[in-house]
Amino acid sequence: MFGFGKNETKDSTEATGVIPVHRGGLIAFLKRRINPLAADREEKFARLEARVASGVATGDQFNQLGDMKQEKGLRDDALDLYKSACDQFLEEDLVVKSIAVIKKIVKQFPEDACATEMYVRLGDLNQRRGMVANAKEAYLAAAQRYQEHGAIRDALGVFQRLADLLPDNVELNADLGRMYAKEGMKAEASTQYGRTAQRLIEMGDLRRARELCLSSLGQKAGNRDALRGLLHIALVEEDYAEADAYMGHLSDYVESDWELLKAYGDLLAHQGRVEEATIQYQKASALNPMNQELEQALHAVSHARLPAPEVTTPVTTPVTVAGDGEMESAPVIELDDQAVAGFDPTCLAAIGEVEVDVPEAAVDEAAEEGADEGGGPAAVELEDYTALFDQGTAGEAEGVAPATVAAATEGEGVGESAPPVVDEAEVERQLTEARFYEEIGMGAEATAVWRSLMEVIPDHPQVVAAMARLGLGTLSPAATIPAVATPAAPIAAAEVADLLAEADIYVAGTLFHEAIAIYERILAGVPGQGDAAAGLKQARQLAGDPGLQKEEKLFEDGIERQMTHLLADLVGEDDGVNEDPALHLELASSYLEMGMVEEALAEARVATQADTPPAAAFLLLGRCYVMRDEGEAAVTALQIFLSRAADSAETVEARYELALLHLERGESAAAHVQLQQIEAASPGYRDVATLLAGCAR
Repeated sequence: MFGFGKNETKDSTEATGVIPVHRGGLIAFLKRRINPLAADREEKFARLEARVASGVATGDQFNQLGDMKQEKGLRDDALDLYKSACDQFLEEDLVVKSIAVIKKIVKQFPEDACATEMYVRLGDLNQRRGMVANAKEAYLAAAQRYQEHGAIRDALGVFQRLADLLPDNVELNADLGRMYAKEGMKAEASTQYGRTAQRLIEMGDLRRARELCLSSLGQKAGNRDALRGLLHIALVEEDYAEADAYMGHLSDYVESDWELLKAYGDLLAHQGRVEEATIQYQKASALNPMNQELEQALHAVSHARLPAPEVTTPVTTPVTVAGDGEMESAPVIELDDQAVAGFDPTCLAAIGEVEVDVPEAAVDEAAEEGADEGGGPAAVELEDYTALFDQGTAGEAEGVAPATVAAATEGEGVGESAPPVVDEAEVERQLTEARFYEEIGMGAEATAVWRSLMEVIPDHPQVVAAMARLGLGTLSPAATIPAVATPAAPIAAAEVADLLAEADIYVAGTLFHEAIAIYERILAGVPGQGDAAAGLKQARQLAGDPGLQKEEKLFEDGIERQMTHLLADLVGEDDGVNEDPALHLELASSYLEMGMVEEALAEARVATQADTPPAAAFLLLGRCYVMRDEGEAAVTALQIFLSRAADSAETVEARYELALLHLERGESAAAHVQLQQIEAASPGYRDVATLLAGCAR
């Protein structure tokens, strides 16, 4: 494309057959050869117009005609032709040339309304080719232009492309979520927070991940990425009660993910719910058969379900028993000698001699029932024994202490009612459930649980706070009956630390009411806890701080300012991507072909700065310097190319270009050396013999 074939038509100055060594126009000659499109185009104009009018023009023809229209001052026609060239190049799968044409549009028509859209398109095409730096540059330009025109939502859309391009820049991704939220784009904010949280989990930053998960659910309840992130964090922190709650909301999602099914099985197994854990492991195995982890888990829970082994193993031997003239076999149990050691048979009494204090009425009643059912006295005795045992365990079966049952029974005779018994574990579970429903935006479910708790513990600090926070009003009539005050269950030190961290997250996210509820919960379980008391005081102050509210309002009104700061931070940021220099070299060639020397030079420089730059990058760099009339830089670049490239037709062309540069600069000796090497490698090449003769004079 940029070389000089042996049969090329000679320059008009060569018509005489004698070429002076210091002839003028050698640089112009090189420029015309390097960029054929820079030659006189007048004779092509009519032909190209006819071609475009026929509807069968190529991308190159659209582009060349656009250049001609631009030279004639027909800017609108030129812009339309450039757009058509861009589309046609894409149809021809020539992405690099399409990029070059778009770059030409934004350079020559910077104030046109289409320029911003072209920057976005330029970023998309560069991203498609894996050129991150180029894509980021284009996206930044588009975002700035949208911002300048007040199109904030369009600017945020470009920011989303930047965030997808730079997933490791969690600050950018988190700030984008916040800007979505401030702009009222709740769905987009929730999605962005959830994605960023997943990335933070991968990076091991669970604290910030939890903060963003809660922010995501605050924008849109039920976000799966956020719920899954919270589930992962809860499992890592071994908070199995919280993990169980999150797992319930992910049930449909879990069914298609074997890893989550296994995690759920682990959770259930840890809680002693062996049967349910087995079911989850089996579902996971169906999705991922032959997985060793799942096989080991199933093996572990199957052993956990086995009953305890018997102390002795009975051995049966047939014996003959006389009865009704028939012979029958009955088992004989051989006892273990160790089991019967020291046993005195004389202490045994006949079954009929055992005395049991049973009320006569109960015996008579049982006897009558047994007679009706065809049973005898033995059946009555067994039923009486059962009644005695049932009487001692009735209260335990219902989870109520026997003493409570007795007290309630005694009170029935005099018309008194015993105070309700509060199951502290159940109360704590419902408190956790109510808070969870509030966190994920399930208001109806949270209200139902809080009302249920009002019936049992109306004076509990968290219930009172919930009544005020949710506006639940007065209690039901049943709840107005005075109840025995139940002190809050003490909170372990580890849980206090977790709750304090969670409250800090809420404060950092300006969710002060949520932080207040956490601090009150801590103080209810650990009265006088210093950090919680100080945090509660601070959160209440911040919640009512007019200055802070004003600052939040300023941020809401200042999305453009926030975006400006982000853009400034992104400019010049090291992407950390070692891009393929061949991509930049290809783009530089396309730019140079279309006469876009500055763009070609920038891409060629990127290619030469790679860890292992291709030799061709220096050849292209030298040709760019020729087009810029920078002879010394061009000579240096061509010499580097010749020192690195293997002998080929391309090296012959490069030597020829270098020889012409030396001649233009008056360096006949250096030109003579290059011409001699060309003559030795490719005799008869172009006008080398004539140039050698001129150097000899």
